[in-house]
Amino acid sequence: MKPGERIRKFRKEKGLTQNEFAQKLGYTQGFLSEIEKGKAEPSREFLKKLAEVYNLSADEVLYGKSSEEIGRKEFIAKIEVTEKERKLIEATEGPVFVEKFVCIPIAKSEISAGTPREVEENADGMAIIYREWAKNYKDFTAVRVKGESMKPTIPNGSLVGIDHSKKDPKTLNGKVVALRKDGEATIKRLRIVSEDLMLGMPDNPDFMHETVVLRGEEINNAIIGKVVWWWGLQK
Repeated sequence: MKPGERIRKFRKEKGLTQNEFAQKLGYTQGFLSEIEKGKAEPSREFLKKLAEVYNLSADEVLYGKSSEEIGRKEFIAKIEVTEKERKLIEATEGPVFVEKFVCIPIAKSEISAGTPREVEENADGMAIIYREWAKNYKDFTAVRVKGESMKPTIPNGSLVGIDHSKKDPKTLNGKVVALRKDGEATIKRLRIVSEDLMLGMPDNPDFMHETVVLRGEEINNAIIGKVVWWWGLQK
């Protein structure tokens, strides 16, 4: 199936007219019509917007299958490198590089290992990670840590990987997690005191005054995800 036919099929599956679909993506009906008829090729910008709106990869848009299902390794379109950059990567690192690594978006703001600080969720670059480290890489965000409360486990300036699919507090007791408290985010070690009381505790004993207290309903809403790996500049 050609790209235009696949896009038309996808649109119809969503129950949208050409005009409705085009408006959602910020394009004109005429432009979309040309693509669906095969008179114009969908641009990278068009595919990127489509992937962002519907949380899809480029392969899912064009082929109706994930990258793994068709045996091709693609970056997620919303954080996809340009074709020129991809060719450069393959030329310098070889095709195996694309098969072994994935790109994880890096959040713009640093996350506190101390007093909670607001984190902007729009990406500010990408971290290139072994695929084995993040098999469900669509659920990952990388964030820089600011503060000393998790030292020596996670030093100031470290880059941490947060798995947003792991949020069940019952499975995270004693684990390092990203927490949101009063709209701000921080990195702490989760300790379960009781069913209705949990603590986000520093690893650094000098920062015990920055312990985050979670009670009742706010427990489930506070966990952003599990911190599954981290690294930083070694001194």
